[in-house]
Amino acid sequence: MQFDFGGAQQFLAYLNGKMPLGQALDHPSYKAVFQHARMFGNGLTAQDVENALAGKPSPFYGTESLKDNLPRITALLNLLDERQGEWRAIMKAELAHLFPNENLNITIYPILGYDMGIGLNGAVCMNLNCAAYLSAPMEFLFYAIHECTHVIYERCHRIPTLAEICTPDLMPGWAP
Repeated sequence: MQFDFGGAQQFLAYLNGKMPLGQALDHPSYKAVFQHARMFGNGLTAQDVENALAGKPSPFYGTESLKDNLPRITALLNLLDERQGEWRAIMKAELAHLFPNENLNITIYPILGYDMGIGLNGAVCMNLNCAAYLSAPMEFLFYAIHECTHVIYERCHRIPTLAEICTPDLMPGWAP
């Protein structure tokens, strides 16, 4: 288990005009986000990210008050960096308790934007612009553990795409 701060750093570089958006989104964390959006929605584009940042409707959510929150986001990112060893140990211990003998090769990616957290393909992406994390940083740790369980579950069970899921009211002949 390891932290990778590159996604957040690249997105901050984009916001500061030091990197093009396409390069920021080329990070493995945002590749996981885009894959998640394809599996459980209609996908994402770089234009969706730009629209979200401009306050326009977009499937790339989680960017509300982003610019105002940048000082707190930077402080949270610094805290994560300082405490990553301690938090990694806590996460490993909690997950090993729930899943003994499980491979805990999981990368935790702090990012900016999208869901408060996702777990997919060995990656956990956590939106630093989440009010819960900004007001109580331990919530980041707790929710990261939760998202790691999604990664572990996915290793044992195939996760269907949203298009493959059929609800009971769509099943012919089903009656409550």
